[in-house]
Amino acid sequence: MTDISFGKMNNQAFTAAFRIGKIRSLNEMKRLAAGLKGWQRGEGMTAVVFAPAPYLALLAEELRYEPFLIGAQDVSFPLGCGGYKTSDLNCSCAPTGELCPDDLTALGCRAVLLGSMDRRIVLGETPEVIACKAAFSAVHGLRPYICIGELSAEHGRHLCGDVLAAQLDPVIRMLRENDDVCVRDISLIYEPWVDAPGQAPALNEIEEALSFIHAYFSDRIEYVPEILYGGDLGANRFCDLITMKGTRGLLLDLDE
Repeated sequence: MTDISFGKMNNQAFTAAFRIGKIRSLNEMKRLAAGLKGWQRGEGMTAVVFAPAPYLALLAEELRYEPFLIGAQDVSFPLGCGGYKTSDLNCSCAPTGELCPDDLTALGCRAVLLGSMDRRIVLGETPEVIACKAAFSAVHGLRPYICIGELSAEHGRHLCGDVLAAQLDPVIRMLRENDDVCVRDISLIYEPWVDAPGQAPALNEIEEALSFIHAYFSDRIEYVPEILYGGDLGANRFCDLITMKGTRGLLLDLDE
């Protein structure tokens, strides 16, 4: 497991989220779960682990006595969805091969990761689809963690604000139209430059993006959701990021 301590976060509301990457066997997952056991979180912290679907039940069993929420890395799009309202989202079935919120809950999940950049780019998931999945998850008891962020090329063209606004608008519309989902039911993960591994914006640029997200939400909805940072940590920036104004947590990648 990544050797990172959150000891300085004691007595603060903070989320440590872990995304499990390449796992090729049950034994690899068991070894990774063993590394998570005994992990000490600070008082008031939330810890969540997002795992590939084939290993969710195993991870939930291995960590049943540990202080982790188990999360999936996607959820199915609601069949027949015509909007964000509960009446449009009460279908509990999923297309063949997909997992709906009820399936994930049965596997031990309490959270789901949505909007990962590879799904946006490779599979063409739109902000509207992601917002609909977020509503579908929330009304069925899963907390959605919604990834947003600009590519490095978009950052270079000074499009960060435009990209974030286009990703946030459907989420805001979903919250306005759905009385059963409030802003406290969701989390955002600012994950910039996923197309440039090992690179990340400067700290002041991250702060500017977080400030933009806060302002964009607060100008349109009374509350701002919890925001995590999920981009590359860069060299020796961990302490700066966990104390940065505007963020309430980190998303870290784990490999066996």
